[in-house]
Amino acid sequence: MINKSIMIIICICITSFLKLNPIHAEDQVIINSDPGGRLIQAAMYPIYVMFLKGGDTDNQQDNWIDKDYWASLDILEGPDKGKSVLFKLHPTRKASIQPEWCSTVSEGKYLGRGITCLKEGSNKELRFKANIQWAVDAPKEFNDRNFSEHPDVPGNGGQELLDKVRLVILVK
Repeated sequence: MINKSIMIIICICITSFLKLNPIHAEDQVIINSDPGGRLIQAAMYPIYVMFLKGGDTDNQQDNWIDKDYWASLDILEGPDKGKSVLFKLHPTRKASIQPEWCSTVSEGKYLGRGITCLKEGSNKELRFKANIQWAVDAPKEFNDRNFSEHPDVPGNGGQELLDKVRLVILVK
């Protein structure tokens, strides 16, 4: 009787474990960024542009997004700490690589060209183009996040610099 009960419990545990869908490192690209990045509503909703700098952004390659990947921008520090924003990243197109290394400051002066990348400059940032998404559409891997939705996203439409953030991209 006891052996049968133990076997049933073991079978239930194994079955439960097999049904889990753990996130593996190869299923995600995680990019940590220092304070000073921006999140800008570009043109019209739902199009946004993220500029990330510092952290481990220097280790990231450009021009590799080949489809509409889900991504979560997680705010790690500052007044919006604990909030996230859900996106689908734009894939690379002939006229627009994704992501792209940009310079936004030339000779120490911000030139105020919004989401435009300068060919040279002193402020190197990794730029992602994305469409903001509703929290109810989030993949299950992002269920643990507190999503802010348009128009209440951190960064005040690009008017305020972001504090330390993490961009998590699902690439499975």
